[in-house]
Amino acid sequence: MLRAFDRSVGNLVPCGPDTAAEWIHARDPTPEELEGVAASLHVSPRLLGHALDVDEVARVTKDPSGVTFVIVRVPWMSEVGKTQMPRSTAFGVATNKHRVVTVTIDDAEMLDPLLARATQGIEPSLEFAVGVVHVAAERFLYHLRGVEERIDSLEAKIEVSLHNEVILELLAEQKNLVHLATALRANKIMLEQLVEHAPKAVHPSIEDAMIELRQAIETAEVEDEMLGQTMSAFTSIVSNNLNDAMKYLTALTIVLTIPTIVGALWGMNVALPLAQQTLAFWMLAGAAGVVSGLIAFLFWRRGWL
Repeated sequence: MLRAFDRSVGNLVPCGPDTAAEWIHARDPTPEELEGVAASLHVSPRLLGHALDVDEVARVTKDPSGVTFVIVRVPWMSEVGKTQMPRSTAFGVATNKHRVVTVTIDDAEMLDPLLARATQGIEPSLEFAVGVVHVAAERFLYHLRGVEERIDSLEAKIEVSLHNEVILELLAEQKNLVHLATALRANKIMLEQLVEHAPKAVHPSIEDAMIELRQAIETAEVEDEMLGQTMSAFTSIVSNNLNDAMKYLTALTIVLTIPTIVGALWGMNVALPLAQQTLAFWMLAGAAGVVSGLIAFLFWRRGWL
């Protein structure tokens, strides 16, 4: 779908590839739409089509026509099983002296922040591409905070957990961190390449975006380290929880064994003490109860029950 930025409404409106708008946005375009936009920029549709590959690497390409094509890794909520997980996808920005064209398979994470920036003014230059990197870094930070909150919630479950569900959820969060950190590092490398192609007037914006990227990368590294420590502690905690459970069950088994032994001994078909006593049952039951109670009290004092 092709849309162009209309400054009068501050939003994107449907358009054709021949529009004179300063910003054309192509979200999951058809081959015909992609060819039309590429023709307006005098570039190959294949160049713009790279941005439709969700696994495309972040990079800067200088076309002979004078168009600079930048691919940025941006956040993307992807369906993983029955849940949505933060991943990244490609977001292409093609610029020349007259126009900015953005191409992506999904713009849900990026469109609103970019529109907010566009209402303040659009310069058909690399300034817009740097703005995309800055917005992407902010959105990555948002998702990293979400990962941190989920890890904190899982840490509370670890204290009483004996099951595998928690560790599977931690592994999923570790995978999220790997995807986000990889995308951030790719954007950092791309931004360093962009300095070589950008005029000096754009360098301050690049430095601002670089600071935001470094903050996001450091946050991802800290979260990854904390998650690694949590995963290491999980094994010990589960082992301790299992030991506590086995200790409790063993102590309880010993306490319940005393009445069983007494019942087995006085249940034999031989002459036994108290066999002629009418209150023998209650005497034996009381004695077994007292011994079991004493053992239970001793185990309780030792913290086994």
